[in-house]
Amino acid sequence: MRPPPTAERVAEAMLLAAILAAPWPFGGAPDPARYALCAAALGACALATLARRETAVLTLRLGQAAALLPAWGLLQAALGRGAGWLAPAEAVLVLAAMLAVLVFWSGRGQDPRAADRLLAAVLLACAAQAVFGVVQAALAPQRVYGRASELVTAPFGSFVNHNHFAGLVEMGVVLAVGLTAARVRRDGTRPAALGLLGLALALLLAHLASGSRGGFVALLAGLGALAAAHVGRGGRSPRRVALASAAGLVALLAAGLALAPDTARVRLATLVSGRPDASASYRVEAARATLRLLAAHPVAGAGLGAFADTVTAWKRVHGEVRLTHAESDALELAAETGLVGLALLGVLAATWARGLGERLRRGRDPYRRDVAAAAACAAGALLVHSLFDFGLRLPALGLVCASLLGLAAAPPRDAPRLVRRRITRLATAGLLLVLALACAWRAEGARALDQARRIRDASTRAEALGALVARHPYLAEAWRERAIAVGGLASAEGALHPARAARAADDLVRALALRPSWAEAWADLAWVRQAGGDLAGSRHALDRARALDPTHLPMGLQNAELVFRLDGAKAAVAELARLRAVNPDWNPLEAVRRARRFTQDPALLADLSRK
Repeated sequence: MRPPPTAERVAEAMLLAAILAAPWPFGGAPDPARYALCAAALGACALATLARRETAVLTLRLGQAAALLPAWGLLQAALGRGAGWLAPAEAVLVLAAMLAVLVFWSGRGQDPRAADRLLAAVLLACAAQAVFGVVQAALAPQRVYGRASELVTAPFGSFVNHNHFAGLVEMGVVLAVGLTAARVRRDGTRPAALGLLGLALALLLAHLASGSRGGFVALLAGLGALAAAHVGRGGRSPRRVALASAAGLVALLAAGLALAPDTARVRLATLVSGRPDASASYRVEAARATLRLLAAHPVAGAGLGAFADTVTAWKRVHGEVRLTHAESDALELAAETGLVGLALLGVLAATWARGLGERLRRGRDPYRRDVAAAAACAAGALLVHSLFDFGLRLPALGLVCASLLGLAAAPPRDAPRLVRRRITRLATAGLLLVLALACAWRAEGARALDQARRIRDASTRAEALGALVARHPYLAEAWRERAIAVGGLASAEGALHPARAARAADDLVRALALRPSWAEAWADLAWVRQAGGDLAGSRHALDRARALDPTHLPMGLQNAELVFRLDGAKAAVAELARLRAVNPDWNPLEAVRRARRFTQDPALLADLSRK
């Protein structure tokens, strides 16, 4: 096997740096960080593709299988399914970046030194997050970087959601335990193995401290799969290996639970008691709404990335929270891509499993086979977690999971290889580079949008947003923000000037051309059209908003105000009654208080309080 070219080493360094950096900007969740990380990943993979002349046949097949799902997303974008072309196009950028990383490490992971560098980077990223998370939880709980928000209800580490912190760290726990077993099998109880065991215990403590119940279940699944893998390779005494594996895992978990905070143990105990809580109720309703969306688009799906805009029409309760993710990556992907997408995912999984099988069967180095098993089980823990969470949507978790999956499926060094034609390498690298530039452009637009949102003066903010949409006309959020800024510039009498109303309406129409199922933008358009005197257009937009998101409580209250202006008190009270029907937990006294702004008629108010 030839030494890797310098370009491939540079690509590796870029991806390792991305793994280390991704957790710190809130898990890479904000759009500027998300697309910047994806740009770096795609650019690194483009560089490696250009430099790599020979590729293992299994890696090449994995790359072909990985291209199918993004291609389906692009076809959905071209067809304008669900929420239009923009959401699938943006989702394809992120998905392509993660899959490109998987394919990269399938090839690069054949080099043992590169594999070791990846393992070290993953463990370092997990350890740094674990230390930061525990310290921050002790000094400033319910805060991230010292800041609190009503939307951040369960933060841990640099993640706004403790489940996502657990998703990262659980991969580190399983990986550290797997590497400990591999070292012990190869070298005995040397200091390196003991150090890895200590790291595994420290990561386990941080994981338990986060209080993530789904993460604990996923951790048990990952450790169980790891134990099963070692039992399967137990040689002449599988019973001894099984007993030793079970005893070791029980001791590790017992030590972790004994040292974990009392609050974490109490929360994890609810897994056994089975008592429902608000979180479980919300997740169940999210799953039901997602299944309704899937039933409406069973074959082709609602559109990759279109979940947030399309699922709202299928919600029945919890209107106080806008459902942006399904609380299950598996269900969300099924609803977005349909049976076609699941079939393409199955092709990718089968191709990956073949690569892992080749590594475990034909690999000559037992230690490297153990490393592959550890990487697969670590990534598998997050995949189990993704059944009841959406951690894979965060680049910090997606990068690590894709890297470990690629490493696990790296073919043996003596596997059959192909010399790739120059035109093929140029075309593939060119496509990846185009996607990288698109991500970089999207990241710059998101950064500029965040800056514009921080401008307090409405007139100055509208001017900044105007310059932004001139450079980035695909930013639906920027069009809506400018419409809101323009609509907020009312006259002293409280009326909106017709010219401003027309301008705001035009901006909202532009936003809806990009996101046609965006309920909030339709509600804004209804208000602007009413202010501009277009009552028929206002009613049409209002009906569209209610149909797209019938349970949205804050939006529904604003709609009731608009209905009062359009059709009077009786219609406004009827709108509040409808809102109460789809939000049974809404306090009826609050509904009556709202209704008194429209009427004092006892009959109408009594009717509302009875519903």
